Amino acid sequence: MKLIVALSLVSATLAAVSDLPVDSHGLVQLNDKRYTALTAVPREHYSVVLLTALGSQYNCAFCKEFDPQFKAIGSTVRAAQASRGKNTPEIILGNLDFSAGQETFQKLQIASAPNLWIYPPTKGPHAKVANENESPEPIRFDFAGSSPEELGDQAMEWISQITGTKMKIKRPFDYLKFTRMVVSIAAIIGSLYIFYAVAGTIFYSRHFWAVLTIGAILIFNGGQMFTQIRHMPYSSRGGYVAQGFQEQFGAEVHIVAATYAILAFSTISLAISVPRIKHEGTQAMLAGVWVVIQVMVFSFLLQLFRQKNGGYPFKLLL
Repeated sequence: MKLIVALSLVSATLAAVSDLPVDSHGLVQLNDKRYTALTAVPREHYSVVLLTALGSQYNCAFCKEFDPQFKAIGSTVRAAQASRGKNTPEIILGNLDFSAGQETFQKLQIASAPNLWIYPPTKGPHAKVANENESPEPIRFDFAGSSPEELGDQAMEWISQITGTKMKIKRPFDYLKFTRMVVSIAAIIGSLYIFYAVAGTIFYSRHFWAVLTIGAILIFNGGQMFTQIRHMPYSSRGGYVAQGFQEQFGAEVHIVAATYAILAFSTISLAISVPRIKHEGTQAMLAGVWVVIQVMVFSFLLQLFRQKNGGYPFKLLL
């Protein structure tokens, strides 16, 4: 008589599990009653349950982020189960939202979400307990660190290891991500095209290379490599000019380069720009201005040399 009752209970449990509705992702949308049926003993299947809280009133952002990953896991397991062999255990995945299973959450004393649990089988070749009517503690997945995608991969591997099956998560094609990638690539190509059009004009300009070359000459003539190789400071408390020709501060490079630049520009103006002026009065005035500038700046340069070395013999005005 006891045997008949036990067989009846087993048959009722199996029938209840087989009647559970499955969605397009291979997941059973659980409530309190269905959760009890899915995890009831004895059972010959693995019950994988995600206890979550997707409602906006629960403010569980990670629940919403992980939900697509669990759906991808459900689709992967469903495809693998469709072609499983005799020695492959049955795996049933369920999704219990707090709004549909408040009694279960209270009974299990769950205070946070999401939680991913596996209830192993208690009967059959894959049973984990000696007594098929005793339900072992569920195996809990650790949601520590990582992004939702990485946790999805880890959860799939975790399920595979526990159930003894080889499965790799297969996610649906992300059209939004693909669109963003295409738009980003198009934007980069467009930006490079515009940059090339502008930069090409500058790159092939004689004036650009003239300014770049003259600037490099002025900087290097000012002693840039000397200060860089010897790791000289930019200045000191005593000023911007180091005493002696064996030392030089970084500021001297800029001072000397600027002085040479003014002298070069004044010479070019006197040789090229001033002769092109048709008005004689303006031409004479500008010529005089540039000569005065040239004499004053050259006097400053000689004074700078005398400041570095008091024995320097030459001077002009200063």
